[in-house]
Amino acid sequence: MSVTTEHDLAEICARKGYRIQYQDAPQRRQKSDGPLSRQGGNARPEPPQDAGNGTKKGKYRNVKTRVGDIVFDSKREAARYFELLILTREGEIKDLVLQPTLECWVKDLKVCNYKADFSYMENQFGKWVSVTEDCKGMKTPVYKLKKKLVRAIYGIEIRET
Repeated sequence: MSVTTEHDLAEICARKGYRIQYQDAPQRRQKSDGPLSRQGGNARPEPPQDAGNGTKKGKYRNVKTRVGDIVFDSKREAARYFELLILTREGEIKDLVLQPTLECWVKDLKVCNYKADFSYMENQFGKWVSVTEDCKGMKTPVYKLKKKLVRAIYGIEIRET
């Protein structure tokens, strides 16, 4: 079925649960009920605000995961936390810290904060070495830049898992 008139478009959208807002509508802002809205003459999809079960989908399809009182940004991060807890019990690592924050300053100017997922001391051949770790599924350009800043300022090589 081809859309020939504005009325046909409105009828199809109503059947699918979409709401169309037109440019000549009143200027007050209205929240759209569906994933389509018309602004400036262009129809565009809007992302859903809620996945239906009370949790929002992340930009990179991560699912927030609750473990006891701790909320992790992804299932991968929660799984890694359990692995690190096992390593702590076995004595392979110690001093586990969740989401340590490093401030990046360059010439008395604060550039950014870098928040890693984990920081701990690891036993490497009888010597305790500091490790900063990040669970990454998608390496964004911002992450890559912050990783380089941390390496340049602090000399810390971030371990990616």
